[in-house]
Amino acid sequence: PILGWAAYFLGFIFLKRSWHEDKESVFKTFEQVAGSTTKRNFCLVMYPEGTRVSEKKLAESQEFAKSRGMPVLKHVLVPRVKGLLATFERLRSEIDAVV
Repeated sequence: PILGWAAYFLGFIFLKRSWHEDKESVFKTFEQVAGSTTKRNFCLVMYPEGTRVSEKKLAESQEFAKSRGMPVLKHVLVPRVKGLLATFERLRSEIDAVV
C-alpha cells in the first residue's frame, strides 16, 4: 500500500492496459507536462509489462499481424506500441533525449 500511495502522489500514470480506457488519463498527464507555461525538467520512465502467452492470445496476435501485413511471430505476441507512439508525438518538443 505504501508504494501505491507514493506512486499516486508522485504523479505516476496508472494504466488498465486498454488504450480506450487509458488514453484520457495519459493525455491529461501529458498536458500537465507539455502544457505548462513554465519549463520544467522531467523524467519519464516507462515499464513495459509483459503477459503470459496462451494459445488464444498467440492466435489473436498472429491474426492481427496477418491482417496488417506484419511478420507473423511464432513464439511471442506482437508488441503494443500505441502508448509509446502517443508519448513521442505529444511530448516531441519537450524531450531532449530518449535512452
